Amino acid sequence: MSLIRRGDIAVCSRGAIGLITEASPQWVKYPDGNEGYTFVGVHLTNKMAPIGSPWSSRNPRIVSHIAKLLAESNITQIIHDEDNATNHRISECGDNYKL
Repeated sequence: MSLIRRGDIAVCSRGAIGLITEASPQWVKYPDGNEGYTFVGVHLTNKMAPIGSPWSSRNPRIVSHIAKLLAESNITQIIHDEDNATNHRISECGDNYKL
């Protein structure tokens, strides 16, 4: 198994995709009474539970990392461009405009 990191995007044994939020397994007690160490995070799809709800996997299959997806999507450039456009619009408002 590869090193599991916070920010990894993984698939659990039931096929749900999650974003791992803790780098080491956490002790979890499930509603059915089962308990044990598992990697935890949040659901990224509505396949098994609402997006953002708790997700876990004892043996997650890592498919990517959030940083890689952000770099590939060029989102940092989009955010930078949006910030520059916002700053430009604010500067056009004159002295009477306050944030």
